[in-house]
Amino acid sequence: MPELAVNKSIETVMLVGWWHVVPPGTSVQNNEVEYYSIINCGADGICRVFDISGTELYAVYDSNEAQIMEVPNGAIVDKRSVGNVTFVKLGDEIVLTKVDEYPEGR
Repeated sequence: MPELAVNKSIETVMLVGWWHVVPPGTSVQNNEVEYYSIINCGADGICRVFDISGTELYAVYDSNEAQIMEVPNGAIVDKRSVGNVTFVKLGDEIVLTKVDEYPEGR
């Protein structure tokens, strides 16, 4: 995973619905995260979305909706192999990485 570069000038907004993992170039709303993105939900209550290089694209408030994710047909969700990290895999590729930094029992 690349080093994540937080952009403090990005305004945090509400998430529109729950996350949808979509092919590159098809995202039109802030709840549509493109393949190879990284979502980092921090202890500060903000989920930041980064591209594959670690550049922050946008930030949303952590909410119940931010804990629900629609994945592509045929995708596998792996929540067990690396602690607080969730991987969405499609075939042999990881198409999304989500890191939850908030404390246990949130």
